[in-house]
Amino acid sequence: MKKRVFPFCLILFLCLFTLFPENSRAADGDITLTLTVPTAANSTIASGRSFSVQGTLDAANGTVIPEDAVLTITLTDGSGNTVQTVSQNQKNNDNVDVSNPLVSYYDKSDPNRDNLKSAGMAEILYDPTDSTASLKNGTTKCYYSDTQFRGVIVGATHAAIDDHMNYVDGSGNPYTALDDGTYTIEVTLTDKDGTSLATANSDITIGTNPNKVLARFSPNDHFAKVQTWADQKGYTVYNDPFPGYFSQGDVFAEILPMWRAADITEYTQGKVHMVVYNMKGSSSSYSVELGYLQSVGAISDPDRFAAYYYDIGEPSLTVPEAGIDLTGTIVPFASGDTLALTRADTVTDGTLDNTINTESPAILATDTDLTDGVTVAPGTDLAIQGVTAPIQLDSADVKNNGDNSYTLNNKISTLAYTLDNGSQSWTEEKSVETLKRVDNSDWSNPSELEFSHVLTIPDSMAGQNLSVSVVGYDKHGHKVDGTEENFSVVVEDPTPSPSPTISTASSNNVPTGLTQTSPALELAALLLSLSLLLLGVRLHRNY
Repeated sequence: MKKRVFPFCLILFLCLFTLFPENSRAADGDITLTLTVPTAANSTIASGRSFSVQGTLDAANGTVIPEDAVLTITLTDGSGNTVQTVSQNQKNNDNVDVSNPLVSYYDKSDPNRDNLKSAGMAEILYDPTDSTASLKNGTTKCYYSDTQFRGVIVGATHAAIDDHMNYVDGSGNPYTALDDGTYTIEVTLTDKDGTSLATANSDITIGTNPNKVLARFSPNDHFAKVQTWADQKGYTVYNDPFPGYFSQGDVFAEILPMWRAADITEYTQGKVHMVVYNMKGSSSSYSVELGYLQSVGAISDPDRFAAYYYDIGEPSLTVPEAGIDLTGTIVPFASGDTLALTRADTVTDGTLDNTINTESPAILATDTDLTDGVTVAPGTDLAIQGVTAPIQLDSADVKNNGDNSYTLNNKISTLAYTLDNGSQSWTEEKSVETLKRVDNSDWSNPSELEFSHVLTIPDSMAGQNLSVSVVGYDKHGHKVDGTEENFSVVVEDPTPSPSPTISTASSNNVPTGLTQTSPALELAALLLSLSLLLLGVRLHRNY
């Protein structure tokens, strides 16, 4: 019998193909490319700074993006001229210079930085065949995977705020800052032959945001209020990630000079609206943004800077056991003021200066309006809560650290409280070094510009009225303008009032309409009446 091998092999092949189908080749329409950064809210970008372009990739119908697909980011001006191009032709490219001395990576469980290498930090991608030159080549700073992409559009090689990256174009020429105007970002994904697989585009503006916010992004309830307030005012909050700030899942790294340069550049023009809350000294809000503004003298210019605070000192304050449930409102410092007293809290014994437990506030009562005075019981600790505005520092007090951060060596650092009870006065000096907000886990977040000062009201002050005046001094001992505040404290007198004297004859025993008279007076009146009667009889006889 003749063997029929070919039909059998064909049937076997068809069965295997059915059971294990080949992944579909990508075709236009099978892959969706979505631009997510820049967002619409951050689509106006300052000239001279680099910015990130990021987005997602979604393959449908079993499609797999080819390993050698080409992702290209193109920036064109309003006339349609291409001004910059960034591209990548290798999916999941892990040629990442993780040992770059500019990169800060904090994961001690990953000493070889393998996780960072595989995460695709576009800013430090390079070509192994020429690592030195390719690391500076801005046209290759792009990464993509099956699900996402990211790239960097370079601001300028020699920008006013140096990002330390020294990127050049593909020909080795320096980048020049983009002119103000409207531009279009187009992102395309093609196969190696140039067939389009997906595309997306978005318009941006190179220019100045006229009003921008300077505020901490934590804690969450604070930042949510800041974002709502900014939206209502039409102020810009910079939520988009700056180039050099890399966060992908559990992998975090940063190129500090790079992202700080982009950050600072946004604050070189326009008016800055600073919300003073939770200003940690090492935070970017304080050491980068405020530091830069101090270095150029912007704090004293009302057209460039304004400071705000919460009218109750907190985004919200809830102490159920004391019946306190308050919501804070962001308000500006009064014109010329650099000090605001937000609350006077009656607190438990042992409460320390400049410490607030945000989970279990040791507050028994609170007064949020000090203008009409504060009433307390004797033997009470009274915590004065408040906030100070940044003051313009001399250049000698602003240290440029060389990495686009600054150390500020002066501020309102002391408040002097002078108390006067009418017969004597005394002064207590309190530090404005840092306010520590702690929770029950002993976590703390120190704030440079806020304070909580405990004034003890002893029992001996019962019944007294105290006038309190406050004035602030900087670290050099100089009195600071705008720090004068005054309020009064009424100390209750708990001594009970003496009971009224009650007469022997109670008025309750006197009939209504009659006047009560003593027995002696009644007897005298009777004798007088008898005498007059006898006198009348004698006179009658004489007549």
